Amino acid sequence: MAQTERNNVNEPITIRTESKADEVTVYQQRAQVRRYAKVELPATINNAGEEEELLLYFAMPEEFDRDSVQVYFDEHTAEHVVLRATLFEENEDEVEDAEGKAAAADYASHLQNIRNELREVEKQLALNQLDLTAVKEEATLNTNLFTRLCGPVTDGLPTSLDVEYWESQLTGVEKRVRDNCAERRRLEKKDAELRKTQQHLREKQRELQQGNNNNNNDIKPLNTTSTNSSSSRSLHQRRRRNWACLVLRVRSALSAASVFVTYATTNTTAAAAAAVIQNYCGGPQKTSPHNSNNNNVGWHGEYTASLDPRRRRVTLRYTAVVRAAVEPLADVAVTLSSASHRGGKNGGGQPGDEDEGVPPSLNSAWRLEAVRNPEGRGRGIEEEEEASSEDEEDVRRRHVMWGQSLTGEGGRNDATLTASAIVNVTLPSRYTFPTDGAPLRVPLAVLEWDADIAYSTVPDMVEAVFAHATCVNKSSYLLMPGKMAVFMDGDFVANAEIERTAPGEELHLDFGVDNTIEVERKLLHRLKTVDKASLFTRERKQRILYSYSTVLTNKKQDQEGSSGAVTVTLSERIPKSNEEKLVVRLIEPKDHLTGKGQESEKRQRELEVDGKVEMKINILPGETVTVPFSFEVEAPHDATIFGL
Repeated sequence: MAQTERNNVNEPITIRTESKADEVTVYQQRAQVRRYAKVELPATINNAGEEEELLLYFAMPEEFDRDSVQVYFDEHTAEHVVLRATLFEENEDEVEDAEGKAAAADYASHLQNIRNELREVEKQLALNQLDLTAVKEEATLNTNLFTRLCGPVTDGLPTSLDVEYWESQLTGVEKRVRDNCAERRRLEKKDAELRKTQQHLREKQRELQQGNNNNNNDIKPLNTTSTNSSSSRSLHQRRRRNWACLVLRVRSALSAASVFVTYATTNTTAAAAAAVIQNYCGGPQKTSPHNSNNNNVGWHGEYTASLDPRRRRVTLRYTAVVRAAVEPLADVAVTLSSASHRGGKNGGGQPGDEDEGVPPSLNSAWRLEAVRNPEGRGRGIEEEEEASSEDEEDVRRRHVMWGQSLTGEGGRNDATLTASAIVNVTLPSRYTFPTDGAPLRVPLAVLEWDADIAYSTVPDMVEAVFAHATCVNKSSYLLMPGKMAVFMDGDFVANAEIERTAPGEELHLDFGVDNTIEVERKLLHRLKTVDKASLFTRERKQRILYSYSTVLTNKKQDQEGSSGAVTVTLSERIPKSNEEKLVVRLIEPKDHLTGKGQESEKRQRELEVDGKVEMKINILPGETVTVPFSFEVEAPHDATIFGL
């Protein structure tokens, strides 16, 4: 819709045209919108052959980055039009207040319904009063008749002396009086209910009219005799408008010129964006719970990851969550870009949303301290065999002091991905964004990859085996950071987060506890001994032996095309100390440090630095494997050991 104005032949032709957003490219924290309009452009060459200028006012949104505005035309229009300058103008105009009209109609309809109900109640009250009057008159008539029967007998003396006659008369009178009283009570009860309803409707009518006046709707109360009262509320409101003034020279008239204007959105807060949409639409907008953060523009991924351990396949459902609460965007083409402003990692998560399916990790050393007994006296030889459940729980609680970390094994979560490539995804359909600022969710792809599944357990902390899958992003999609719902064999496991993963990079996913592999850890015994004094030992020593066994049971079965055999990484730890006289020795597994090469050196280094003992256990389908683990702590006999 365009309006052409020219008040004076010496003034340039002025055309005002509305525009519509037809394309949006969503970046991280910013968006680029393209608006277009089709308009008829007259030629600007006068009779003398001189070229004049034409001012085309192109409607723009309320908020946009003026420095980013670019103007271009379709191919045919570009051959006949020259853009001389781009200016900006802001004014106000009146628009029809659709919300005000709807509110007035709703108010009138609601008030009329109340009045109709009130009239019906008053009609029933009047009828009930007539029935109540009739009942009272009937009671008076029955009383008069009985009084007449009991008067002086002037005739029918034999009948008046008949006992049965008086019994029948008394029975009839009692029945009539009883029925009359029951009907009277019913009518009085109905009268009270009707009057209560009448009072309630009158209060509703009064509250509706008072509330309407207090809200400055300026709707005159409808009188009791007319149902078609008019409203004094203005059905128009003023709206601030922005225009891009395009100074053009048109060599030849164009009946349908296509004009395109692109611009970047301003990085306003969500509340401000909602106000912009409200002002643009001419009515109040509902507040969405999704519109509570400051990043009103951008997009991230939401995922559902499913693991099939038999087929060793990972299925990843990729959904884009797009936020573009900048202006009304209806039926627009959408392009998603991974380009973002630098400055902080955007993991897409919230505090407290830690990965529940990630196995615990032994990432800090278990430290012991030895303090001399102030009494300086030994206790002799002690042999203790403690197998009670209470002692076992005490030991377990002390071992929990190791702590746990959300960092996965092998440092897979320690690296920070820095990818310089930018990926743009053009969505195949056109979309309409919610006007309340809620995000738009668009399914992007369902990806399925082969996966290497690793199983790990830290039985001293959690008696469970955790599954971890490693796969390669073989798709052309860049996986944006976001939240992920994790499923294994169709069962929900936990909520997790996914890191930014470019095409061709490895993706590491934790799938929580695998219940088909059982773990049970027991404290076999705790043995404490103290050396006797002798000629060969200058200082007596105390030794404490801890012995454990971990039982792993593989309940998986071989199936066609898949094997149920698994390899479980079992992690244990011995305590470490900086005290020279406090020595900790690994007893079992005995072959832990045997062998040569880098693997053996790695095990030696982990044991010496952190006291970490990592074992690879191969378990066949249906097989049960018992893994022993024991260590010995040696200290002076009069020392008190803290940390065990």
